[in-house]
Parts: sequence; structure tokens; C-alpha cells
Amino acid sequence: MKLSQSNFTLGLMAAAVVSLTACGGGGGGGAASTGGTGGTGATVTGGTGATVTGIAATGLAIANGSVTLKCSSGTTDAQSTRTDGSYAINISGVTLPCVARVDYIDTTTKTANKLHSLVSAAGNVNITPVTDMLVANLTNGSAAAAFDNFDAGKINSYTKERISTETTNVKNTLISMGVDTTKLSDDLIGTKFVATYGSTKGDDQDKVLDAMKVYLDSNKKTLEKVESEGSSGTSSSKGFATSTGLKTNSVAGQSLYAANCASCHGARISDAMNFQNTLKAIAQNKGGMGVLSASIKTAQADDIATYLAYGAVAPITTVLPAQTISFTSPGNQTLGVATPALVATSNANLAVTMASSTPTVCTVTNTALTLMAAGLCTLTATQAGSASVAAATPVSYTFTVAASPLPVTPVPVAVPPAVVVVPPAVVGVAAAGKALYASNSVMSCAACHGTPPSSNKVLNGANNPQGILAAITNNTGGMNMFAGKFTTQNLADIAAYLATPNI
Repeated sequence: MKLSQSNFTLGLMAAAVVSLTACGGGGGGGAASTGGTGGTGATVTGGTGATVTGIAATGLAIANGSVTLKCSSGTTDAQSTRTDGSYAINISGVTLPCVARVDYIDTTTKTANKLHSLVSAAGNVNITPVTDMLVANLTNGSAAAAFDNFDAGKINSYTKERISTETTNVKNTLISMGVDTTKLSDDLIGTKFVATYGSTKGDDQDKVLDAMKVYLDSNKKTLEKVESEGSSGTSSSKGFATSTGLKTNSVAGQSLYAANCASCHGARISDAMNFQNTLKAIAQNKGGMGVLSASIKTAQADDIATYLAYGAVAPITTVLPAQTISFTSPGNQTLGVATPALVATSNANLAVTMASSTPTVCTVTNTALTLMAAGLCTLTATQAGSASVAAATPVSYTFTVAASPLPVTPVPVAVPPAVVVVPPAVVGVAAAGKALYASNSVMSCAACHGTPPSSNKVLNGANNPQGILAAITNNTGGMNMFAGKFTTQNLADIAAYLATPNI
């Protein structure tokens, strides 16, 4: 989704807000159990001895202020705040919930002012400008009107989810004012803190109130003006909002964002924290988002806004399509005999891994099976799955590897002795050899070796027809020109001549 940069920045900052524990209530008020500010759902009597305690402050502690609770049944007597801003009110005679008010004189302007808060249980209830903004957001109007025109039915409708939503909107407003909210608790009403008074310095939450005052003074605005700007119209005009003003299904929102938005915007908190931002971007076809008009309606936009503001409550569990493995058993094998190639496939067309769990008997490399020893071989085929398909159920086979068979010793067969036929000896004739030696002036022995032959190399052939044949075969001195020219008798005759060259 492609939305405005300013809203994107605001969304990122709001998402970065974290809860930090603040200090206790600063003396004078007495310790009390921390009171939650979630919706009541039903009126509750304060109970005998039950009290509401807390701090009233604007950054500076409100001293000598007057705190009153207007409740579903009854109004408490006014109680003064102490120097540190603390107060205590017995609520045993009233029925909760209540709206709290502190009337005080601003020490700077010397004007009368009032701040408000909600009381849904005994315990700590702060009364500050941020709690006043929360009451204004919840009523979509004036915090003062919530006290003056107390409506028990409306106050009872402020569930924990609604209060949480409007707390986020208060923080978003503070961020837009340039106020650092990273150390502001998510429980604006019930978290104890220390306000500045005398020589005591306020804690981190008190610093938020100081920063608010600086903004209001420098911009010449009143708190009521800021509240009216933030509360004009419905809650859907603020940083985070759903069509109902309540958190919806953040897990469903995560799935919707992943399927429809993440491919363009990435896995991040974007500027679509307001459900109307998403619907408007789709209606205006920003970045091609018009294609989502059929699938993203108000309910889906609410879920996306809730996810982007708060993250998913629980991780998404996606049911992926199943896959199966087809693995052909190689059958029993025998050592020393060639093994077949292993075959295993997945119906999802993903690569299947095959491994041996009995490596002393057999091993597997890719699809090649190697037999190591006789015994039982167990092979298992697995496929781990992917982003779009579940892991397959492994398939295993166990088969026997038999030892090599004993070698067969052949029975010797008697072979009759061979009959050796000795050919008659070839007797060389020196005169015939002499004629052959000088028979051709171009291609003759005499042409190279002279007549009568005198070279030792030539005379080596004396009575040695095999030596002459070898010289021809090995092309000694180019003699292969005689290859095939002389018969065995011819070679014997030449050898006889070389033995008696002077005949």
C-alpha cells in the first residue's frame, strides 16, 4: 500500500512506543494497589475502606488542588492534594465507575483550571493532561463534559480494548506535538509516577508533561484546543483507528498484510494504521491498489490497522498443502554385486534427500547406494518442504545385504601334450644370395653397402636371416623398401652370402 509519508512517519513512531515502569506515587498519598483502567462492564461498589490514590500534576505537582469523583452512584467529598500532588479519597460510599476532576489554580497564569481522569477500580488514578486527553478521546468531545454531564452507561462502555485504542491515539497526538513518548507508560491512568515539587525532580513520565506544557505555551494553545482538534469527527481521523474504535483481529490483519501489502511495502509497520487510509488508497487506486477493492473491505482494513499498530497477538499458523514421497525399494542386495540407482520423487516436484541410518552396512551418495558389509540396511527419503508446501512424511525401507558367495574352484581338465611339428631347416645358398644382394642397381643391397660387402653392420647378417628381416622391419637405414620382397629362402641365401662375401 502506498500512503502519505507523514502518516507513515507517525505510524513508525507510534509503533516504537514501549512500556516502562515508572516510580511510585511520591509520598503523602499512601501506597495502594495499582488500579487498572480497563473498562468496567458493570458498576462496582467501592467497598468498605476502599480508596483511590494518585498524583495530580501538570509537570509540576498540583498542590492544594481539589479532587472530586462523580460516580455511577454518588459523588465523593472534595479532597485536597498535597505538596507532591498526591491525594486520597475513600470510595466506600459510591458505585464505580467514576470520572475524577481536580480543580486548581495555575501558578503561572493565576487562572482556574481543571483536569480529568477515569476511575474503574480502587487503587492508583493519576489526574494529568494526558489522562484528560484520554477522557476527551473516549467521549469524542470534552473531558469536562464527561464530568459535568456524567453518563454511567457511556462510561461503562469503555472497555479495555477501547481505552487501549484511545491511549495509542493520545500518544500519536503527543508525537505530532514533538513530545517523546518512548518512556510514557501504556497505562496513562494507573502507572504511578513522581511529579516535580520543591527540590524533588520529576521522573521520565513527568518529563512528558513538561514537554506538553512547553508545546502549549510556545504555540499559545490550550489543552482544550488540542483535544478538540484531535477529537473532531470520529476516532477514524486519528493515527490509529478502526471503524468501531476498538482493536480487531491483529493475526488476521497480519495475514492480510502479508498477502496483499508486503510484496510492495515489505515486512514493516507502514502508514496504514488508520483503516480509512487503506480504504481510501484502494478507492483512489494508489500504486495500483485498486485491485484490492474486492477483497479489502472495512472489516479487513480494521484488521490491517490493528496489526500495523500493535503487531500480531500470536504468530500466524499457516496450513500448507501436504506433499508425499514415492520411494522405490532397492530390494535385498548382495555384496560384490552391482547395486541399482535409488529412485525417490516428491509429488511437489521438490528434490528428495536419501540417507542411510546404518552406515556400517550401507551408505548413500545422491542416488548411488554403496554396500559396506553384510547386515540390515535402512534407507530413508525425506523432503523438508518449502514456503508453499508442507514437509513430507519420511519414507523408509530396510533390506538385507547378503555376504558374497564363496568362490567356485574349477576342476582341472587334463590337456594332452601338444604335437610339435618342426619344419625342415632352411639352408641358405651363398651364390643365390650373392645374386639377390646385387640384383638391382637402384633397389639393391649393393647400392648402399658395396660389393663385396665389408661393413660390420652388414656382415652382422652373416648366417643371420632373422637379423636381416629385423633390419627390414625396423627400417634400419631405410631398408623397409625391401619389406615383403624376400622369402624366407631369400633371406637365408643372403645371410649365407654375407658369411662368404668373397666367393
